Amino acid sequence: MQDKVFYLAVNDGTTYDALVTAFGGIAGGGDKKVLKAGEKEGFGIMIETGLDTKELAGTAANRTSYLSSTGLSDTGFDVSVDTRFIATVYGPSATDTFGNTPGSGESITKISLKPSAPSSKDRDRKHYSKAKVKAIANNVLKRESDTKADTATSVIAGPRSSVVSLNFDTKIIPDETFSKFGKTGQTISGASGTYKYIDTTVKVVSSTGVVEQLPVRIVKKE
Repeated sequence: MQDKVFYLAVNDGTTYDALVTAFGGIAGGGDKKVLKAGEKEGFGIMIETGLDTKELAGTAANRTSYLSSTGLSDTGFDVSVDTRFIATVYGPSATDTFGNTPGSGESITKISLKPSAPSSKDRDRKHYSKAKVKAIANNVLKRESDTKADTATSVIAGPRSSVVSLNFDTKIIPDETFSKFGKTGQTISGASGTYKYIDTTVKVVSSTGVVEQLPVRIVKKE
């Protein structure tokens, strides 16, 4: 996230590289602040579910007691997008993993996104449709023997349920659409040239009812 939004760079061979450079380059983490439309590998928006509390340790036993055995383990997510601008939602594959290694505590992350079409109309939002994506097990655990803390990999302090990584592909957006629904001729701090963008919101709802509203800025270098 940058400037309180998730930047989604139109995949035109120019915009993504310009923004990564503006946001610190690869060495400075710039590639972790920009989504590249249609990209299956690399940076995605990560959402974890579980109990974010320091009162319960994120152990395997607590995950079973407080999440698995009570039906609070998420199995998937509905992702609602404005289909005037977004054509495809990308979510995890069945073989993806997110966890940490016993002993060292180092993160184990293998994520390769696959496309899902937003084909189910969202009755609560005009122009929006929903895509279904898989949840993968959040296997980051608290172990006293680990060198690296579990919270170095996970943003959740307590028992963890699931995780999803998201990216999107845009439709071909003409200039008049940017002018009508967004802004043109805009500067971005650290970036050369001017940009046009459209701000939209992506709604993510887990199978257990956890809701996230993601501010996404679709941007293209002019």
